[in-house]
Amino acid sequence: MAEVKELTCSYGIKFWYSRDNSDPLINIAVAFKNCGSAHMEKTKTSVPNLFVSAIFCGCGSYSKEKFQEKTEDISAIFHGHSDSDNVLFFFKYPKIVSAETVSLIQTFFSSPKFPKAEIEKIKNAISYRLENYQVNPIQWCKSVLFPKLLFKNHPYGNSIAAPENVLKLNDADLKSFHKKYIVRSNVELCIFGDISEKEAIKLADRILYSIPKGKKAQDNIPDIEPTLENFNKKYHIEGPQSYIVFALPNILKNSDQKFAASILYLILGGGSFKSHIMKKLRSELGLIYYGGVNKIEKKHSCFEIGLLQTSNSNTTAAIDNIESLLKNLKEKGISPKELDFAKNNIKGQFLVNLRTSGDLCYFYIMKKLQGHSTDALEEVLRGIDAVTLDQVNSLANQILDEENIPIVIMGGNE
Repeated sequence: MAEVKELTCSYGIKFWYSRDNSDPLINIAVAFKNCGSAHMEKTKTSVPNLFVSAIFCGCGSYSKEKFQEKTEDISAIFHGHSDSDNVLFFFKYPKIVSAETVSLIQTFFSSPKFPKAEIEKIKNAISYRLENYQVNPIQWCKSVLFPKLLFKNHPYGNSIAAPENVLKLNDADLKSFHKKYIVRSNVELCIFGDISEKEAIKLADRILYSIPKGKKAQDNIPDIEPTLENFNKKYHIEGPQSYIVFALPNILKNSDQKFAASILYLILGGGSFKSHIMKKLRSELGLIYYGGVNKIEKKHSCFEIGLLQTSNSNTTAAIDNIESLLKNLKEKGISPKELDFAKNNIKGQFLVNLRTSGDLCYFYIMKKLQGHSTDALEEVLRGIDAVTLDQVNSLANQILDEENIPIVIMGGNE
């Protein structure tokens, strides 16, 4: 298991570091806090998303094409994304090209170009995705429809831009966002890979040198439990297959029941054929092609998104049986054998998914943003091991409610 340390650079900023000599690669995660879509005013909620795309369209003396050529020439990977709470960037490169890559990262943060022609293309793409659920129905439900339905007037419910507001954004909005939020006062940083502590501190200094100190962005968003109400919405998509997307409650990250919730939902719909959804609805009844649930975690809230893929003719039966399955799990709970399976499965997933320093870098920057310590991975493993059968079954009885499930059907039946 990787040893993660907290180091301090010359700017006084604490960052997380882990050394891995197994590959000659360096991974850097740079996050800017409290500047995701939920922190923007209502007409500007797509600015973080637009910014993350537009910043890759050239910087300094590099056009978009020249920037892409440069990263390819040095075998460096640059990517980023925004969410409701934060904006994040990830960099991976061979140690042998450190000097060139770090210089490019400095230019990337200090001198983005925001070419107007590229901004227009990105705006049109964002607007189209927001408006057209048929492009990617499942992702549209997760990122557009359900936040509005579950969070209503909370910032998480208002953080999805109207397509027409996206089209009104311009390069001035991006420059203003860059100046206000891409600052050292907002930074969280992780450096993992084939690099010594001394080198990591120097690297942190070089990256942060290109970012002005600025003013810290405040987090004024309150914690919220999503509103789960029994409704059934239908959207038409041509074809023989339907997607049934539904929401279930989960537990906020600071709850002492969060580990029990992880086990409960893995047993309900962790994706394997041992989950209740797959055993009952696919193996026994033949109603679905696939079924599962996965966690949607924001800084101030948490819920589960469920998915059933089925034929158009089986949608009603699939919904009836997912409700019956939830009722049965709430009343009867899980077995000791299922508890042991879930614990081993979760720990095994960590071993599989956190094999490289790049995987670990991503995991730890997310934990750092959530306020955890460098002991985050060990905390999870200890927490999973400590969960009892009574805790899981008590939680199932407490939070599962088959009579209040928001359901969206996207398929060929009107």
